[in-house]
Amino acid sequence: MPGTNDIVQRYGELKAQRHNWDQNWQKIAELLVPHMAKINTKRADGDKLTQELFDATGIDALNKLVNALVSTVSGMWFSLRMRQEDLNFASGVSLWLDQSSRQMFNALNVSNFRSAIHETFFSLAAFGTGCLFLEERKDSHARGFRGLRFQSVPIGTYVICENGMGIVDTVIREIPMTIVEIVKRWGPESLHPDRLRQFESQPYHKIPILHSVQPANMWERKPWESKYIDLEKRWDVTKPKSFKDFPFFVARWDKTSGETWGRGPGHTAIPEVATLNRARQLKLEQWALSVYPVLNVLETGVVNVPKIVPGGLNVVRQLDAIRPLDIGQRFDHTAIPENESKLQIRQIFLTEQLLQFQAQGKTPPTATEILQRLEFLHQLLGPAVSRIQKELLIPLLDRTFNLMIRANSLPIPPPELSGATIDINFEGPLARAQRSDELRSLQETLSLGSGIGQMNPDVLDNVDADMVMRDLFRITGTRLRYLRTPEEVAQIRQQRAEMMKKQQEMEMQQQAMEMQKGAADVEAKRGGSPGQALQGGLSF
Repeated sequence: MPGTNDIVQRYGELKAQRHNWDQNWQKIAELLVPHMAKINTKRADGDKLTQELFDATGIDALNKLVNALVSTVSGMWFSLRMRQEDLNFASGVSLWLDQSSRQMFNALNVSNFRSAIHETFFSLAAFGTGCLFLEERKDSHARGFRGLRFQSVPIGTYVICENGMGIVDTVIREIPMTIVEIVKRWGPESLHPDRLRQFESQPYHKIPILHSVQPANMWERKPWESKYIDLEKRWDVTKPKSFKDFPFFVARWDKTSGETWGRGPGHTAIPEVATLNRARQLKLEQWALSVYPVLNVLETGVVNVPKIVPGGLNVVRQLDAIRPLDIGQRFDHTAIPENESKLQIRQIFLTEQLLQFQAQGKTPPTATEILQRLEFLHQLLGPAVSRIQKELLIPLLDRTFNLMIRANSLPIPPPELSGATIDINFEGPLARAQRSDELRSLQETLSLGSGIGQMNPDVLDNVDADMVMRDLFRITGTRLRYLRTPEEVAQIRQQRAEMMKKQQEMEMQQQAMEMQKGAADVEAKRGGSPGQALQGGLSF
């Protein structure tokens, strides 16, 4: 683990490399996310942040895109599956997977996950990079697993570094904390002697604290070591602490090769947003000039200051002492293509396309139309969501699973899962849209195959119906607990075969008895007995 001075020096170097990004983020924040416009500009809490904002088209479009992203993690949006497909249908495994998925979802649902992921998606869509921190709650006295606590890390307050695989494995963030907060969290022994004296006179004075999480050394990815440092005093507030899982999840909307930070729709839209904002400002200024024009006032021709208000009364010494200034030019605000700019901004943030995706009219859409709309939604958000899943959601669920399994908060895994790999299966509408091509191909194949089967039923022997049914459960995201195991299916089929065999034997016995009865009736009509009829039939 690097020393305190090494961490502070590295933070300074990475922050200096972030300088150009800070300027871009500040401009984006001022026009798209005003409450986050504190990146390279210090502002007091409660300060007005919208004084330079004259049009909210970009803000509205960004909000709609973020809401669309949040919808991908609504409801039961994930499930656990075994990478080895046969294990998913083993006895007891599907039930364990379903119960574990449900308990993980409940743990996320009762935490602050929803609010934190919403803030992270805002940062991701606006600035191209979002960072989320996850740890087990420490403010709970419950035994065992105490719950999850998420924190969205604001852009501009942290630096990142990638490993050789392009995965972020180092985060150093700067947290302003009061001395009282530090004492409550880590005790008075965590303070530098100067801070301890300051605590008596200025307990609510904020000081910058660095939180560094990075690999323990250059050659190991795990565990990660964490340390809190008083930046100004270069003082270790806490002793190094180890994390078994990397607690930060850094996602990039899109990333240029050779760059660490991501780029998002905010970078693409900001020139158009700035142009529209300036055009709206000029239009409002022209409107104000038309109501309150610039005046030429004859010196000593007007008594007191001219009044340009409804019902205002001006006393003049000459009738033409006040005249509006005519510069001979007129500002034609209709020449500004505001509607075109608004449309382009909405298209950059995919708002226009998402609105077209929604159902039109009162007639319910058909299954084919729903499939087409999901496929269209996948085309719009698929690449970005795939990256978000890889860099944010999958690591988040991995750490959630590990925290809960180590705290014995999940069911005991079946013994056959020892050493097996568990994967995350996303179940939201967009995730199903990503599998829509496979579903459509399967439907078309079965439809064509059934047509051929009508001409020659033998060709249907090529289709493994059991495998088709299991794939349908996987593609549609249906819970595996509703699917019987192969052993249960074999037992049911064996029982069905035995029942059919018994039924056939009973039917054969019934037919034999009816034949015997029919023969007896015929013989009785001839005047003989059944025994005589049989004896007569066997004699030569």
